[in-house]
Amino acid sequence: MKKVYYTIGEVCEMLDLKPHIIRYWETEFSQLRSKSKKGTIRRYTEKEINFIDIIRKLIYEKKFTLEGAHEEIRNMQHSDFKLNNDNSIESNRFKNELLQIKNILLNRKN
Repeated sequence: MKKVYYTIGEVCEMLDLKPHIIRYWETEFSQLRSKSKKGTIRRYTEKEINFIDIIRKLIYEKKFTLEGAHEEIRNMQHSDFKLNNDNSIESNRFKNELLQIKNILLNRKN
């Protein structure tokens, strides 16, 4: 069963990260803000977890610097990137490619 909120420990376990990394990214990325219960327990929605995963992929898998990750996220946002629950970098690019193919096919009919 899906939960509405996940603790920082649960998020760390899901994404194989340390809590201090996520807390640091909260200071660096304005789009990432946890919901704190009484100011002590950080709680994250699936949308925020997906955003953390995007940052993780950019920095650890694609070897972006922190500034490079900022720039890539800005570029994604400018290309109608929306942080939905099921979005990732790969699925967003795949959706964009499908839309381009659809447009090409529609233009051929006309």
